[in-house]
Amino acid sequence: MTKMIFKNRLIIYAPNINSGGGLILLKSLIKIWPSGVKIIGYFDSRALNDLGLEKSSYINWVEPKIISRFQAERSLFKSVSKGDIVLAMNSLPPLFKSKGRIVVFLQNRNLIEPISFFDHKFKIALRLFIERTIAFFLRSRVDEYIIQTNSFKRDLQNWYNSKKINHNPIYTVLPFIELDPIISVSLLDQSKKQFNFIYPADDLPHKNHLALFNAWEILADQKIFPSLAVTLPKSEKRLFKKLELLQKKGCQITNLGFLSHDDLLQKFKLSKALIFPSLRESFGLPLLEASQLNIPIIASEKNYVYDVCVPNDTFDPSVPDSIARTVKRFLGIESNIIEVKKPKDFLGYIIETFNR
Repeated sequence: MTKMIFKNRLIIYAPNINSGGGLILLKSLIKIWPSGVKIIGYFDSRALNDLGLEKSSYINWVEPKIISRFQAERSLFKSVSKGDIVLAMNSLPPLFKSKGRIVVFLQNRNLIEPISFFDHKFKIALRLFIERTIAFFLRSRVDEYIIQTNSFKRDLQNWYNSKKINHNPIYTVLPFIELDPIISVSLLDQSKKQFNFIYPADDLPHKNHLALFNAWEILADQKIFPSLAVTLPKSEKRLFKKLELLQKKGCQITNLGFLSHDDLLQKFKLSKALIFPSLRESFGLPLLEASQLNIPIIASEKNYVYDVCVPNDTFDPSVPDSIARTVKRFLGIESNIIEVKKPKDFLGYIIETFNR
């Protein structure tokens, strides 16, 4: 590996990154950090055990509380000097104007795209509203945005310039992923498959589980029962209620719950295909991982999908029937096509109905 030399201080600001793709990417950066160079950063206390970092004067562990987040912002403001670089991994610019260069690694499309707050729980909706407000009104403080796909770059530029602003940040498309764990899993001999499909995602509304479950219900009504693995947290009662009803109808849906990244990759190899009905993604890490593992992909007909992979088939994620039809095509099951009658058949039916 080429030796990395930091001419100035690099400060990683990553509160609220404690799970999902964000944590995976953060861990991969820490893993390849040059030896002998101390990491200066602000990290989520809930990720302490995952990141493998010991508490030191260089690390500020931020609690998931408003007061702790505010204290971290104040500390960041006081500690940054001219020439320093602040890498904001939490998708937001700092609250206080900084003397250093601000680079925002934007991983959350919910901050810039139109969303319905009514689809979210109150606390999540409130947090999104606050974060969207910060992202918009403090965007002029950002010197550079790093995004992971070209479609995200176009959307970001349109959002940034939606109102006149006298500032031109740099937009850099720079996706990255750690390939080592993927390669090690790909070498395993796991020919026996446990699931027809797997969908690794949390319970956020844009992940679109409800449409996926409705598609499985449509398939069950047609006496088709493909197996599906999901990774939902137990806190999502509405989806669990739907899941229980489907299981009673015979649907083979297994909730694996929370999985470590390594365990998730193992489950990928035990699945015939990745199904991905998400409405929007900044990167779509599972799509890239499935591609690396040569696992077939059926996914939403969305730009973010084509940014990172070539899907085997696509569907309209807003239409459960479309999802169901695509699942049937993948399984090699023919769809019932309505028989078109002749005009005389139609007239004959009308006459028959009249004579009843």
